[in-house]
Amino acid sequence: MAELFTALHTDHSVSYLTYSPYTTVFLLLTAGICFIPLAEKWTLVTAGYLYYSDQVQLVTILIVVGLGVFFGDFAAFGLGRRWIKTRPHSPFPLLGRSKLILRFKTWLDRHSRQALFWTRFLLRVWLPAHIVVGARSMPIETYIRITLSAVTVYVPMIFVFAYSFATEIDAALLSVQRFRNAA
Repeated sequence: MAELFTALHTDHSVSYLTYSPYTTVFLLLTAGICFIPLAEKWTLVTAGYLYYSDQVQLVTILIVVGLGVFFGDFAAFGLGRRWIKTRPHSPFPLLGRSKLILRFKTWLDRHSRQALFWTRFLLRVWLPAHIVVGARSMPIETYIRITLSAVTVYVPMIFVFAYSFATEIDAALLSVQRFRNAA
C-alpha cells in the first residue's frame, strides 16, 4: 500500500511541474546548475519562450529565473566552503605546490571579485569558479553582492536572446509535433 501511495504522490508531483512553469524553471536552475550539464542555458531559453507564448508573466519569471540561478551558484559556493572545512590544510591537495598553482592562488586572491563576476558569462568555467572562490574563503557578503550583480546582468541578457529567437523555437516545436503525429 505504501508503494502505491508513493507512486501516486510522485505522479502528482511530476504532473504539478508541468502546470507550474515557475516551479519547474526554479528547480531546474537551482538543481541543474550543479547536477545537469548545460541545464541552465536551456532553462533560460525555455523561460524566454514561455514568456513569448504568454504562459508566464515577465517580472515574475525574471525574478524566478534570477533566484534560481543565484541559489544554484550559492550551492556551488557552499560546496567549496564545505570542502575547505573538511580539508583545512590545503583546499586543493591533488594540485600540489607547483609554482604555477602558487601563482594562480596569488592571482585569485588579488582578482577573485572580477573573476567571479566575469565567469558567470563563460561556459563551463563558472561552476568551478564558484567552488574555488568558496574554497578560498571569500566572505559571504562579498560573494552575494558580486553574484547578484552578475545575475542581474546575465539573466536579462540570455532571456532577451531567447525571446528574440522565440519565433524560430516555435517553428521547431511545431515541426517536432508534426513529426510525432506522423510517427
